[in-house]
Amino acid sequence: MTRLDAALAWIRKGFSPLPVPYRSKKPVLDAWQQLAITVETAPAYFGNPALNIGVLLGDKFGSADIDCDRPEAIAAARDLLPETGLVFGRQSKPFSHYMYRSDPPVRTEQFQDPSDHSTLIEPRGLSSDGDVGLQTVVPPSTHVSGEIIRFEKGFEGTPANVDADVVISAVRKVAAVALLARHWPKQGSRHRAFLALAGVLARAQWRLDDAKPLHRALYRCLWQANPDLGAADAEVQSTFQKYSAGGEITGVPTLMEVIDKKIIEVAFRWLGIDRKQHRDYLWNDTGNADLSLLDLAGVPAYTASSMERMELTAELEAAVTYTTSPPPPARSKEVTRRNSPRMT
Repeated sequence: MTRLDAALAWIRKGFSPLPVPYRSKKPVLDAWQQLAITVETAPAYFGNPALNIGVLLGDKFGSADIDCDRPEAIAAARDLLPETGLVFGRQSKPFSHYMYRSDPPVRTEQFQDPSDHSTLIEPRGLSSDGDVGLQTVVPPSTHVSGEIIRFEKGFEGTPANVDADVVISAVRKVAAVALLARHWPKQGSRHRAFLALAGVLARAQWRLDDAKPLHRALYRCLWQANPDLGAADAEVQSTFQKYSAGGEITGVPTLMEVIDKKIIEVAFRWLGIDRKQHRDYLWNDTGNADLSLLDLAGVPAYTASSMERMELTAELEAAVTYTTSPPPPARSKEVTRRNSPRMT
């Protein structure tokens, strides 16, 4: 297939192709963002056989490229990104680009590991200021490394039409899983960490059908050759059942024993798990989501009036930090309390 044939094929898919120098990622034509190459004008741009081909993103069709930069994101994307008919990559990074169309168009955003600022995954569409100003190099181009950029087998078709909020929600899940996978504990603590993560999702009122794919994706990241997806499902299922029955389950403090709290905080923010929204139960390992902060602090219900309990609760909420230490006692001297329970 000549470069002209390839460019025409992209036009037939509804994309706006761009000539890009060989083994390069950047167009060099002036005002390429406004370039609208048609079937009639394509021969004037793609006559050179030593060319790469780019396509505009954020165009009138809402074209978007979900660029999975890290191996963990590539693995997680299999379970978490919406289905689409157009996926490509290269030999060292297969299935690293997923193409979609959405209305409104997706805006570009980088999801980075806070420990080293490396990009995990990047949805690319409109530029951050809302303009058409981005493109992505597509098959059959040549990567700067010399590897051929190729379609994945069976994914040479057209991109799926998916609402922008659905795409971004899925990308955030991929980013969170990739981040957690990079910092997941080694053998010996992994099962404990998986149960704690399932506990957090149960307390955050996730649906079982949403929690299972997240765990499966994490398993794929950690055991890419042979992930035991049945074990992943069983961990989530048992934890959710135990939570529904009022049994003891673990959560954030257990995770923070084996994963840096900054990593957990960023991952949970991407997952939409808001600490303030769930602070009365989510950030502790009580095993009972109905316990209040006063219960955790050991304040018996019969020793304080409703007003006193409200005041003490506000004081304790302000004192809660990401730590496994029990909360400090409130200032009121009129309330007798037993020792705070140790959160494990």
